[in-house]
Amino acid sequence: MNNQLQFIKLSQYDLKHHSSGGSAHIFHALPLTHSNPELMIKVLRTSLAKKQMNLKKFNDELELLKQLNHIGIPRFAGNGYISGKPYIAYQHVKGTPVINILNKQSSKGRLPVSDACNIFISLLEILQYLHTLESPVINNDIRLKN
Repeated sequence: MNNQLQFIKLSQYDLKHHSSGGSAHIFHALPLTHSNPELMIKVLRTSLAKKQMNLKKFNDELELLKQLNHIGIPRFAGNGYISGKPYIAYQHVKGTPVINILNKQSSKGRLPVSDACNIFISLLEILQYLHTLESPVINNDIRLKN
């Protein structure tokens, strides 16, 4: 973990809504200066932030992210509160979601076998890492758009 990224001044970022899921809103944090890294910010939904059980789940995720160290998993960058709701900041990873690759290829035919194998192998390597941790991690959010 890169400890120097833990202290994030959100005022130094332009937050653009990226997506929303069942438990959180995701923002793309674009730095206002070149000295700050590009980040993604996960903010717990207001309705969920009011219940202790949801806060515990969010904090458990936060503690887990701090421990992960794999090239295929975005690195933890910091955490805090925004408008009274907890957030987790993590490294922005540039790339194309698999769903976009498939949609582009669907107009041309099927995805080449070598490309499909490379994607699948990368995913399996990440899952192997998660499953072989001292406390194995089960990811229940594996989707083509992730």
